[in-house]
This record gives sequence, structure tokens and C-alpha cells, in this order.
Amino acid sequence: MRFAPQNILPVSDASEVRLINSCNGLVCLAKGLDDGLYVCNPILGEYISIPSPDKSMTCLFIFVGLGFNARTNEYKVLQTYSNGQSEIYTIGTGVWRSIGKAPSGSFSMVPFNSFLHGALHWVPFSFDGSQFIQSFNFEAEQFRPLAPPFKGHLKLSQHYNNLKLGVLKGCLLLCVLGAHNSEFDMWVMKDYGVQESWTKILVIENLYPWVGHVLQNAYEPIVFFNDGEILMTYKDRVVVRYNQETKTVSRTGIIQTQSRFRAIAYCPCFVSLHDVSNGEEVIRVRDNNKFEEMFAKGSYNCAGSSKSADHKSKKLKSGSGQLASGDGSK
Repeated sequence: MRFAPQNILPVSDASEVRLINSCNGLVCLAKGLDDGLYVCNPILGEYISIPSPDKSMTCLFIFVGLGFNARTNEYKVLQTYSNGQSEIYTIGTGVWRSIGKAPSGSFSMVPFNSFLHGALHWVPFSFDGSQFIQSFNFEAEQFRPLAPPFKGHLKLSQHYNNLKLGVLKGCLLLCVLGAHNSEFDMWVMKDYGVQESWTKILVIENLYPWVGHVLQNAYEPIVFFNDGEILMTYKDRVVVRYNQETKTVSRTGIIQTQSRFRAIAYCPCFVSLHDVSNGEEVIRVRDNNKFEEMFAKGSYNCAGSSKSADHKSKKLKSGSGQLASGDGSK
């Protein structure tokens, strides 16, 4: 299978597009600061435009994320505002619903892959040190804080940008960067929601230090391979490879093109938005006869797809365990 590197984004100016997060292989995009949201499947070249919330609300949104309710087989978009209010949009309903107050404190961008047990997870801009991981469950439509692995309060020298969340082998993963970002610890929450189950699984030291701005993180793990190697971004400019056995870092062929970029671990899926849109308009940016023929024969049973398959599907395997939920990465 060959994947084309070019994609036509659903806006005229690609520089205005921000990657928000991914859920079950679907991706949420935002245009500008408060000017449109999209849910797309980049593999199939399909997208849905999410209608803007009530225009009478003059405050800007400060947080947005895509999630999935497995009980009702629905995708939802969460959005919070600077006045502390929050709304949710269920794809297929055409309306935003108010769900009351969001937790106090400023919000951060949700990690690209942080959907676990029906909830999104993120680290807010501000926290009190005892409960700095926040989550939102899309079935209960409720916010919930999660306790960190540390005893007592987080050191004042730590900043939200030194804390990275993800999902590793079905567990919540927390990476804590140390001084000058030349080292970091990795923790997993083996029993979801239980503070005592946090376990330190790895300590990486003697990395090339980043001596620039104090808030500018240098290293961030994005993919864990079964052979023990870890792919990490470095300064948002290159992707490097860390070998746990030799404790060395080496370059890869993935480097910046014209500017800095955000490298992510993405798990593709072949769920068509036609199967999950509940009647909303789906726009396809690719015209492929083979694609049309494939879906004429049948569809696959995947998260979010309500159609049954006419033939058995083979699960894609990349041979990697990773920071994202799922088995494959691109």
C-alpha cells in the first residue's frame, strides 16, 4: 500500500491549520483561534465540518478535543471557553450542548494521543502540584482530576511544559523532564485512576541538553518499538532514535523541511466518516475509483463503524508498541 505524502486540507491557507488530537484514527483540526473545527480521516481523505457554537458567546475557546463514546457509538467534540463554561458537540446532532463549568485553572493543548478508557487526558497550564492531570470522560460527560505519581507537591521548578502525557500499552504514560531537559523519567499508571499504581519504568539520562528558553522543551518520546528503541522529537526540528541498551541517541532521516514541525505518532484506521457521521455532510478530498470499489464491496468492523463486513478484515501490524493507543504508527 502506498500513501501519498501530500494532502489537501479543508482550508485555503494550510498555515492556519492546527492539529488538535486523534481518536480511533480520526483527527480533529482547528482553523485559526476560533474559526472552525474539522474531523477528518486523513487516510481516506474525508472530513466533516463542525458548525460553530453560539455566536452570542463573545469569549474565545481555550481548549478543544475529540473523543468517542463506545456505549452509544458516537464521536463528540469538547470545547471550553475563557469564561469557564464548556460545551459538547455530538456528531450527527448538529447542535452544541452546554455541560456547565469546566475545572478552574487554565487549559493546555490536549496531547495528540491521550484517549484512554473513554476519556481524554491533559496537563493544564496551572496546577496546585497535587492533582495536575485532568481528564474528561465522553460517556459520563464529566471532568475528573488524576493524582500524580509524586509524594507531596510537585517541585516549583517544574512547569507544565516539562510534563508529557500519552498512552503506552493500554496505560496512561507520564514523562517528566528534568533540568535542562537532558534527562527524564517515564511513569505508567498500571491501575487506571489509582495513584499508588504509578510505576517508574525508565530513566533516560545524559541527553544532549537544550540551553535555550526555559519553557522550550527539547525531547519528547513519540513511539516505542518492541526492540527497545524509542523515537523522540528534538527541538521540534528532527526525530532522533534512543537505544535503551547502549543508552545512545542517533539521528534518523526525519528532519525539518521549511520550518519547525510537530512530529506525532498516528494510528491510521479505515473507518469511513460516512459510517459515523449520522447524516452529516462528508466531503472527500480524493477521487479514487479503487476507493469507491472497495467500499462498494463491504466495510470493516472498527471502533465507530456500525456496518458489518462482508469479509474478514486483517488487522494491520507494525511490530511496535507506542505512545499512541493502537498497534500501528505512521
